[in-house]
Amino acid sequence: MRVLLLNPPSSPPVLRDFCCGETAKASYYWAPIDLLALSGRLSAGHEVFVLDATAERLGFERAISRAAGLRPDWVISLVAAVSLGSDLDFLEKLHGVTGCRTAVLGDSAFFHTERLLASSSFLEAAILAFTSPGVLRLLEGRRDLAEGVAFLERGLLRTVASRTGQSFDYPAPRHE
Repeated sequence: MRVLLLNPPSSPPVLRDFCCGETAKASYYWAPIDLLALSGRLSAGHEVFVLDATAERLGFERAISRAAGLRPDWVISLVAAVSLGSDLDFLEKLHGVTGCRTAVLGDSAFFHTERLLASSSFLEAAILAFTSPGVLRLLEGRRDLAEGVAFLERGLLRTVASRTGQSFDYPAPRHE
């Protein structure tokens, strides 16, 4: 399966990392740990692509073109409260162009899960624990085993509980 890990375009640049979103106030930027952790976990069984449109300072249309050119089956995208409107606009357009399945993670997905999922017909899930192997179950279509993932089922929020307060591990991230 082709999986695109996405940090959508934003202007001004938005740092979306570890359930925190904020506008960048300097000219530096770091790779979001959420996507790094997922790159290691997902690359064992899937073709994984990364597009950090914010770091590359891509505009909306150029980012759509680059993302669509990868022909993803799934897009796992960061979203943030400070850029939620444009994040969702981007993801909706990308879904329309590619038909990709879409899951999100970030502050809005974590703190406003039900409202976010209910607001959009193209969002399938919210990843609440990016270190959980449950993301693999989501991609396999086994939502009932997707630990740390939330989704709507018949209009009701369903979350597969993740173990909290325990140690976790994940494979080495793909830094390339």
